[in-house]
Amino acid sequence: MPSFCTPILVLLLVVFGNTSASKADVVWTYDMFLRSDEQAHVPAALEHAINSFVGVGGSSVASQIPSDFLTRSRSASSSSSGSTRVTYTQSRSRRFGGRVTAAAALSGPLSFEGSGLLAYGQSNYELPNGAGVHIQGIDIRFRTVSAELDAALSYRATLFGSVPLKLSAGAGVFHAHTKTSVDSPILRIRESNRDTIPFAVMRFGVRLPEHFGPDVGAVLEIRNYADFGPTAAFEINMRF
Repeated sequence: MPSFCTPILVLLLVVFGNTSASKADVVWTYDMFLRSDEQAHVPAALEHAINSFVGVGGSSVASQIPSDFLTRSRSASSSSSGSTRVTYTQSRSRRFGGRVTAAAALSGPLSFEGSGLLAYGQSNYELPNGAGVHIQGIDIRFRTVSAELDAALSYRATLFGSVPLKLSAGAGVFHAHTKTSVDSPILRIRESNRDTIPFAVMRFGVRLPEHFGPDVGAVLEIRNYADFGPTAAFEINMRF
């Protein structure tokens, strides 16, 4: 975490500590958001729960549940790796919280933004066919309190003459404290885990025109995690 956070923090200090810019050049905004939950913390949280239950390398039906079932299900079976496709459905995915953002104007429509947030997420997954030799249905639930810090370069424009549009790209870190529950007719696991994961991010956002009243926006966010791969989330937010 420190090696990844350091360049972000240095960049924030360089931009927001620039003595050539007045305080008026930095704009602070605050918003509440509701979005689909993150998934990158799932493998580590589930692996920790299973290992705590059966012991590392232990033998149990619980050890048949692949901690990387989300990424395994993306690809077909591979005889070389031994990985198998796992069928799952996601019955719940939501994340809500608050965020503070500081934006420093650069040139024209460009700006540099740094933001931090706190959030609570809930995700439920059902493995109707079980996993491995365990063919009974398995329910897996994650409850996550998370914090994030990111920095991005943003471009602002206007659609149709009145709809604010913002495109941004940057990087950040996602820190999660996750409580994991695994249930089936013969299993009951309860464990918690902490994980910190760096990511690259792109955002495409629009806001309601000012004459509509409430400052409400929608964002499509695409992230890429080194170990987990790409994820996408849709967000609705309200600015104060």
